[in-house]
Amino acid sequence: MAVKIRFSRIGKTHTPVYRIVAVDERAKRDGKFIENLGTYNPLNHTLEQWHAERIDYWVSQGAQKTDAVKRLESMLKKGKLNRPGMPKVVVKQKEVSYVSQAPKKVEEPTPAEEVAVEAKTKEAVEVKETAPAAAKEAAPKAAEKATEEVKAEATEEVKASDSAKATSDKEAKA
Repeated sequence: MAVKIRFSRIGKTHTPVYRIVAVDERAKRDGKFIENLGTYNPLNHTLEQWHAERIDYWVSQGAQKTDAVKRLESMLKKGKLNRPGMPKVVVKQKEVSYVSQAPKKVEEPTPAEEVAVEAKTKEAVEVKETAPAAAKEAAPKAAEKATEEVKAEATEEVKASDSAKATSDKEAKA
């Protein structure tokens, strides 16, 4: 029986998570496995479990790692994978930077910044207070304009219907 160390997919649709398993090479991808050796989440590059001593054991017994597992192991050695309880790794294009999980200190604003913020809030409050008054003044004007437009349309329709009646009466008499 030839043993391989490969991925077995678990997880929901569009959210893959892979088990790293020791499995008979003839078994299905997600089928029966011999031993679970780890878990990898490719969406956030997190290696959630990694049993290195068991992987070494299976390799000593003749198991072969697939290319994907070899790549994962090399990424782990290079430090490009996130590990639970470790600083998060942010992977950029050909660049790796570490982001500390320690909370950052919040800097207090300088007096000049405080004055600027207060001025902006006062302006915003003034605009907010004047906006309803301007809207109240504009609303009656808009209503008057709308009623005038409706009256004009109605008179045009009446004139058109009167002229149509007059022409139809003339045609009926003739």
